[in-house]
Formats: sequence, structure tokens, C-alpha cells
Amino acid sequence: MTDAFSSPDLQGPARRRFRVGSAPDSWGVWFPRDPRQTPWTRFLDEIARAGYEWLELGPCGYLPADAETFAPGA
Repeated sequence: MTDAFSSPDLQGPARRRFRVGSAPDSWGVWFPRDPRQTPWTRFLDEIARAGYEWLELGPCGYLPADAETFAPGA
């Protein structure tokens, strides 16, 4: 039996493409709108500071869906 890292399919260049991300549920976000959970702006600031480059979007409606919200200077 082999694990994911000793598999011949994940040796060499393929293994270097492995990325780690995070998701809102790691910050306690389970519902799109709940005033007791982490605000989406704080969540994005904290995952950026932690160095994550990928994220799962979490529950539908938690993160804004309009691109203008994320535009520089918005």
C-alpha cells in the first residue's frame, strides 16, 4: 500500500504543484449570514496574511458575488 506522497504519480514536477488553501468553515463560518461569525472582510484579510493563495468560497452568499466589491479602491 502507498500513501499520496509515495505514489509514483505524485513524484517530480507533479508533486511540486501541490497547493494548500483554506475555507470559511476554518474560521467558524457555517451560514451565509450570521452576525456572530467572522465578517467576510476579516476572513479574506486573515487568509491573505497567513499566506494562503487558494480558498474555497464557503456557503453561498457569504462572500459577495459582484466583482465591483473586490475592485481596487472599492
